[in-house]
Order: sequence, then structure tokens, then C-alpha cells
Amino acid sequence: MSSSNIDEICDLWKASLLQYGGRSPRQDHKDLYNAIDRIASGGVGWDSFTLNYDEDRPECDAPSWMDDEHEIWFRDPKEIVEEMLANPDYSEEIDFAPLRDYDGEGQRRYQNLLSGQWAWDQADIIVKDDPTITDASFVPVILGSDKTTVSVAWTGQTDYYPLYLSVGNVHNEVRRAHRNAVAVIGFLAIPNFTKQNQNDIYYRKWRRKLYHASIARILQPLRAGMTTPVLTRCGDGFYRKVIYGLGPYIADYPEQVLLASVVQRWCANHLPITFHAQISISFLLQIYSIKLSREPLRITLWSCLLAEDAEEVLDDIDRRIALAPPFTGLRRFPQGRGFKQWTGDDSKALMKVYLPAILGYVPDDMVQALRAFLEFCYLVRRNVFTAETFSQMEETLEHYYKYREIFQKSGACPKGYELPRQHSLKHYLWLTILFGAPNGLCSSITESKHIAAVKEPWRRTNRFKALVQMLIINTRKDKLAAARTDFEARGMLDGGVPFQLDEQQHLPAAVAHVRETIAAVNQEHKRAEALRLRLQLQQQSAQSAEQDNREESPEAFEGPPDRGRVDMAVETQSCYPSTVEGLAEYLDDPSFPSLVHDFLTGYLDKSLTLDPDEVDDDEVKGSLAYVHHSAAATYFAPSDACGTGGMHREHLRVTRSWWKGPARYDCALVRADDDAEVHLTAGGFTVVRIKLLFSLKRAAKRYPCALVHWFSRTFHATEQVTGLYSVAPQYYDSGDPFLEVIPISSIYRAAHSIPVYSEDHLLPHTLSFDQTLDSFSHFFINKFADHHMFATIPGFDLGVCSREGRGIPEGLVVGGEENSNCEGGGLGGGNREEDEEAEAG
Repeated sequence: MSSSNIDEICDLWKASLLQYGGRSPRQDHKDLYNAIDRIASGGVGWDSFTLNYDEDRPECDAPSWMDDEHEIWFRDPKEIVEEMLANPDYSEEIDFAPLRDYDGEGQRRYQNLLSGQWAWDQADIIVKDDPTITDASFVPVILGSDKTTVSVAWTGQTDYYPLYLSVGNVHNEVRRAHRNAVAVIGFLAIPNFTKQNQNDIYYRKWRRKLYHASIARILQPLRAGMTTPVLTRCGDGFYRKVIYGLGPYIADYPEQVLLASVVQRWCANHLPITFHAQISISFLLQIYSIKLSREPLRITLWSCLLAEDAEEVLDDIDRRIALAPPFTGLRRFPQGRGFKQWTGDDSKALMKVYLPAILGYVPDDMVQALRAFLEFCYLVRRNVFTAETFSQMEETLEHYYKYREIFQKSGACPKGYELPRQHSLKHYLWLTILFGAPNGLCSSITESKHIAAVKEPWRRTNRFKALVQMLIINTRKDKLAAARTDFEARGMLDGGVPFQLDEQQHLPAAVAHVRETIAAVNQEHKRAEALRLRLQLQQQSAQSAEQDNREESPEAFEGPPDRGRVDMAVETQSCYPSTVEGLAEYLDDPSFPSLVHDFLTGYLDKSLTLDPDEVDDDEVKGSLAYVHHSAAATYFAPSDACGTGGMHREHLRVTRSWWKGPARYDCALVRADDDAEVHLTAGGFTVVRIKLLFSLKRAAKRYPCALVHWFSRTFHATEQVTGLYSVAPQYYDSGDPFLEVIPISSIYRAAHSIPVYSEDHLLPHTLSFDQTLDSFSHFFINKFADHHMFATIPGFDLGVCSREGRGIPEGLVVGGEENSNCEGGGLGGGNREEDEEAEAG
């Protein structure tokens, strides 16, 4: 916050203690800043040096850039590395020796950096050069850099060039979570240039030399520790000899070109080895990033849709995209692709729902090329790699190169494929073998670090000599983080300060008054926040549901990995009937009491030894039932945005009005057998749509349940072009849906269903996304919804229609006749001819 706000808080603190003769521990913002600056741990100081051109100059009319001086700010990388190694926060999530990890089947697992082949080979080289240092730990230093823009509006474009550092010993999840395992160690110079300078070969050479010389100067303190072991304190309290080495460099392709001094569109990994030696081979071992682009795809669509109704078809594709049902963490596109400005996140979100939208409108080879590309993107983001994963990567890449030829044949890429990012796909396999899982070394780590290290500090400055202020802010943030880690390690934050004072019975009246004042302020704050949220909801409800583009983000869940669970929301909804009979009338479903009866006799805890004959129908109808609008599914998903324990939490929504808008009834994956161990890539799941979440009260105990509508697989194999499973809701001959009451413990996580669209009919403009699950008869289960779903879907068994695996009951219809011909014609879609071939196969 601003210094004036800090001063105001200090004044309020003083006023609250005056009548007791107390004294505020902080007088003003200067006093607070001085206290932070005096923290002994953390916060390595900043220094600077200048570089300027000192080579041959023309005798006259020397360009202005030769006279410029460039100031580079940096921090001692050796002190930063020592601070990271001594951090007790991740003392259990760090490796001090290269290792070879094997699973139960004897396959080698590649995960963290030190599990890769490169660290193992480097350790062998170090010992071979000096056999006396066999007791030292190898510490690879990971660097990363990328320009970032903090302002393009009123103050003009303001760019900064941060240089980041991490150590390869910490585990990938720690680095992704930014638990002080990634630090900014420098701000590189950005030379000013004109259009004329940009085309000057001498200027371009000087710019590269400036970049490399700056990094070499910053890394100078590490040089001695690369040959002679350094005694360093570690987070577990022990001292170890460590020897440093330069590890992989995190960079996107433009940064790689500058780093490796190669020509644009060249591959830094295919240079002659003699050229490698001229710079540094460590700088050439980079992990590439995948960024999806929409422009080539748009050109391709136009080149394929040469008919007179091309615009109409593109509009229908937009409607298909807009009709994708809501899903936690999945962005909606109410206008389809109609965005004026796109970001990388927009493109990645669109590709999650794109394949079903273009199916039937573009050549199948194009769909299969995009599918193979997406599957490769999801494979390389896995947390652990084995020989099986590498085999899948090779197979997927082979399919991609095979089917992408359609882009050249159609005229979209007449000169072939010269995209560096697509070429880099060839290197993923061996780079993963060298350095472990790419998700621990991807450029998204430095991209997200921009926010905390550059953008947020810049916003706190007054814009005058902003960089110096940003350095101070970063130092103070590091000191506060280090102090908190130290306090937690000493147990000083357990229970809170007032709790400890209460326990010691030394709570003075002044402190008690402060605590009461803080509680009152907090209460007022909560009331103000509730009012703000209420006003926000009113504003949001005024908007049309068609314009609604909220993205509900999944939640990181700190904790050790476990099997996973589903927890019912604590809050119950009072606007529903409170008995089973009342809910049956509300749902307009006379069979609901009998479904509850079946649940009581078949699904209750076996320890109750309940006799089915003892369950009276009238008693069931009068049983208390409490309705909930949501449940939270928690499961192990290390490749998603998650806590360091790899746990992930998402919410299943079952409500008649979502954000004051239309109803929302989510789909879910359900375990076919509660007693079976669930594997992320194994079977044991089916798909349901949750119609009601409720708690059934019986014998003073509540049983969380769900009323679900069962789906079943329409074909055993996946759809041939998209590679997605197709499912359909089940109905009886009478047209009634096949419903059942199940315990929520049977639910594993949410599922995303996308309609199988008809190729013969355009979608009506009146159809809304909230009507999608009720208006179509067949659906694809979207394995691209998130990385965990991609790992789960390929092996799960959708052929089982109920928990006990009793098959489709007599008189049951898959898809339902009443849903096969909706208003507008052909919304049911059904399956394509390729599905029939797949079934025959």
C-alpha cells in the first residue's frame, strides 16, 4: 500500500492506545520500512556496473549508439543460490545428488532435473576431472530471461529485461509454485536504436556482445565454486560441500536466437559442435515453449470454405464454440472467435473446445493434425515421463507430421513449414531425457514471475527512476518472505500472537483493547466486503446470460497427495422442501422416494447391517433432506495449477440459478466400484449428470448423496477423427430418464461434455449454452478440458452404466427419442460414419 495509507494506519494504532498509555510499535511508514530493512535474513543487496562500446570506430560520423553507456543492475548470484539452498521451506523437496528413478515395472522415470541424464553425466565429468571432490553435491544453476512490458498507455511503452535464477536441485512443483525458488538477479540493458541502427550489422553484433557480456559479468561470483567445492548450509540444518554448474536456460525462441547467436529460423540445437565451444554449450541446452497461434488456422479455414456459404459456416462454428457448457477452469467464448485482441491464454482456452466445433466443416486431416498437436502439448506437460510416455510422444508427433500435409496441399502453407516452434517439437524427447519434465523448466515460470518481480513493483512506484524503487521493493519482499519462513521454522507463528499471550496469561489491557479494535475493524471490513459483493452480483445479474464470460478458476490445494475425495458444501439451501416427499414434488418426479429407498437398502454403510425389509416407504418419504448447491472434488493432479503436494480442487455446481443467471447441472466422472483403487490412467469410471446434491438424515446421521442421470458410451472405440469418446444420456422406453441416487463418495471429479454437432443443420441463434446439455442427444467427453482429464480419460470405462456394473436395464434407450430431434432440426447429431467403422473394427 502507499506510504500515506501506512501512516494513517499507524495514527489509528496510536489513537487506540493513548488512553492506556501504550505506544504503537510503528510510528510511520519510515519506521516500518526501516524495520523491514533491518531483517537479517534474505534480501541480497543490489549493485550495478556499466558497459559501453570499446571496439573500432569510424573516423567520422560515428553512430550515436557507440557513445551510449548501459547500466546493468544485479545481485550476487552466489548469495542467492546459498539463500535458496538454506531455505527450510522446501528442505524435504530438494535433491543433492543425481539419481535414476525407476517404477515398479523397472521403467526409468524422468521428473525433476536431477533425475535426468544430463545431471548424471555432469557429475561423472566433475569426478573425472578431480577425483578428490567425490563428496560434493552438484548444484545446477538455471537461468532465464525475457523482456516484459509494464506500460503502453499514458506513459508510453516501458520495457524491462529481468534475468532470473533458480537451482536445479529443488523439485519442479516448488519452482512452479514460486516458493522463493525463482529469484530475479538482474535487469539487463535494453539498447536504444533507430530503424537505421536495426539494420546495421555492427550494431546487431554489439547488441549480442552486450547481452553475453552482461550475463558473464553477473555470473562471475559463481566461477570459483565451479571448480572448488564451497561449504554451504542447507535447509535441513546440515552443511554440505557444493559445486556449481550452469544448467539449462529458460527462453522462448526469440531469446534463444539472441542467446545462441544464430540467425532467425535456425535451430540452436543443430549447430556444429565447434561453434558450441565458442560461446557456452550450457547456454544452448534450452527448453522450448509451445505457443498456439490462431492465424494460420483462420487462413486455412478460409482456404477450405470456398463455397458461397463460407461466412454462414464460420458463424455456425462460432455458435458451436459459444454453446460449450461451463466447466471449472474453462473459459467461455460467448461470441465464438470474435475477439479483437488475443492473448496466448485465449488461444489455449479456445483450442480446448475447438475440435468438435470444426468437425465436419474442414477436412478430417486438418482436425486430426490439430488433435495430434494438442495431444502432444498435453503429453509434454506431464509430471513424470517413462519409456511409455516417450513412445506416445513419438507416435503422436508422427501423426502430426503426417496429417499436417493437408495445410500445404490446401494452400495455407504453400512454401512448407518453417515455424521454429513446430521444429522444436522434435527436440522435446531428448531434452526431457536430459533435463526431466519440461513443466519444471518452461517459459511460463518466468512469464508468471514477471508479475511479482516487475509489474507489481512498478505499479507501486511513482514512475520517477522507477527501476531503483523496484529494486528496493523486491529486496523488502524477499526479506519479509525470508523472515516469515524463519519464523515458521522456529514455530513462532503457531497459534498466533494473541493465542500465545493468552496461554502465558500475560495479556495486558492495552493489547486486549487492540485485539478488540482489530476484531471490530475486521467485522466492518467483512460487512463492507459483503455489500460490495452484493452490489457486484446485482450488476452481474443485470447482464445477459449470453454475454456471461466468467471463468471459474480451479483452486490449488496444499497438502500431501492422496486418493482424492468429494466434500459436500457446508451451507444448505433453505428455499427447498426439507423432506424426501417434498423434494419429489419439487422435482416433479414420483420415483424419487423409491430411488432414495434403493439407496438406503443398497448403498448405506455395510456396518449398519440394514435389512431391506426394515426400510419403510412412508418412513423414507418423511426423511429429512438438505439440498446443497455445490460439492468440492479434491484429487491428485500434479500437472495442473496446484499446490506443491500436487493436489487440485474444483467445484461441481448443481443449482437452479448460477450467478443469478440460468441453471447449471454439471457432469461428473463416477467410480464404478468404490472399493477399487483408482488409477489416473486406468478404468473404473462412467459419466453422469448431477441433477441434485442433498444430504439425507437418518438415525441422527447425515449421508451426502447425489441424484444423477446416467450416461453410457455409444461406441466402444473413440471417434476416429477427434479421438474423443462419445456418450449419451439413458432413457427408458417411456421417455423417463434413467436416474439413481448415489453417495457422493462415488464421484471422482467433474467432466466436460461437448455436443456431437450435426453436419446437416445450422444451429439456431436462440439456443444458449445453458440449454446445451438438455438439447443434444450425444456428447463428446472432452479430454482436453485440463491436463488431469487428459490423463484420466483414455483408459476409463464408459461402457458401464451403473456402479454395480449391471449393464443397461431392460427397456432402456441410449440417447432418448425426445432429444434426437430438437427445435431447429438435427441438434442430436448422433455419430459419424467413421464411428460405425470403428465399432465394426
